[in-house]
Amino acid sequence: MISLSSSFKIKHVCFLLGFQIVCLQTAFGASISVNSIDGYANKNDAVRYTLPKTQNNVITGTINDQDNQPLPGASIIEKGTTNGVTTDFDGNFSIEVSSQDAVLLVSYIGYSPKEISVNGQDNITVSLEENASALDEVVLIGYGSQKKSDLTGAVGSVKAEELAERPAASMNQAIAGKVSGVNITSGSGRPGGRTVVRIRGNTSVSIANTPLYVIDGVILSAASLPNGSTPIDYMNPNDIESIEVLKDASATAIYGARGANGVILVSTKRGTTNGGGRLNYDVDFSIGTLPKKLNLLNSEEFLQVEETAYANAEKFDPEGWAGGRYTDPTLKRTVT
Repeated sequence: MISLSSSFKIKHVCFLLGFQIVCLQTAFGASISVNSIDGYANKNDAVRYTLPKTQNNVITGTINDQDNQPLPGASIIEKGTTNGVTTDFDGNFSIEVSSQDAVLLVSYIGYSPKEISVNGQDNITVSLEENASALDEVVLIGYGSQKKSDLTGAVGSVKAEELAERPAASMNQAIAGKVSGVNITSGSGRPGGRTVVRIRGNTSVSIANTPLYVIDGVILSAASLPNGSTPIDYMNPNDIESIEVLKDASATAIYGARGANGVILVSTKRGTTNGGGRLNYDVDFSIGTLPKKLNLLNSEEFLQVEETAYANAEKFDPEGWAGGRYTDPTLKRTVT
C-alpha cells in the first residue's frame, strides 16, 4: 500500500519532469498553459502547448519573353540573399521567400533584368525584354562579318576605343593584355621596337610561330626588315578601327596553312556617308631622363688608349705580336 506522502512525492516528480519537457518545447517557439492548485499539480491538471503558426511564403509564376513565349533556364533570386531558382522548360518556377515583402531579381541571357516586388502575391507572371546591345556586336571572322550571338569560333575583338586607352608606338603593343590567349613580349627597349606575338603558345619548334596579319582583307607580308622589325610595326594604331584575333581551327579552315599560328584581322578607319567632317587630334608628351650617366672617353682619350694597347702588345703577348695578330692603329685612320 502506498502512503499519502509517497503519492504526493510521485506526483511532484512527474510534474517537474513534464514542466522541463514543456520548457524545452517553449524554447523552440511553443507556448505553454498550466492549470494548478496551490502551486502543485494533481490528476486533473492540464499542461497544454501549441506550436506557432508558420507562414507559407511560396511564390509561383512564369517567365516569358516579349512575345509571350516561355524562357527556360531564367534565373530568379530573392534580392539580398542567395536564395534562387531557375525556370523549367515551360518557363515556370516556384520559390519560397523570407517574407511577403520580398523582391525578386529576374534575369536571362540576352534580356534586360527586372526587379519584381512580391507584395503578398502568390503567383507572378514576368515578361522580359530583349537587350541586343551585347548580342548585336558585329565582328569579322575572315570570310565576312557575323553577330557575336551567332559566333561559334574563338575570336577575340578589340575596338578603337580600347586601343586609345593608352599610348602605344605599334599595333602589337596596343593589343598587349587585351585578348585572352595572345602573349605579346618585346625584346627591345627601342620605341616601336619589334614585338613577339604568340597566339595560344608556340605551334612549331622548327618554323616561324608568327601569326598571319590581314589588313582590310589584304594579307601582309611577314618578312623581317633589316632593322629587325616587321611591316606591321609601322602601322599607326590611331588608324585602326577594330582588331579581331582568330585563335582556333577556324583560322586554318579559312587561310590554310598560313593561318596555323592564328590570324590577326585589322580593319582601318574609313570615311562615312552620314555627312560632316571629323578631326581627331592626339598628343603624347614625355620627358626622358638618364638615371645614371657613365663617365666615357672622348675621341682623343680613346685614340690614346688604343695606341697604348698596341704598344704593350709586344710585351704582354709576344707570340701574337710575332704572328701579326696586332695592327698599328695609326695605319687604319684616315684624315678627312
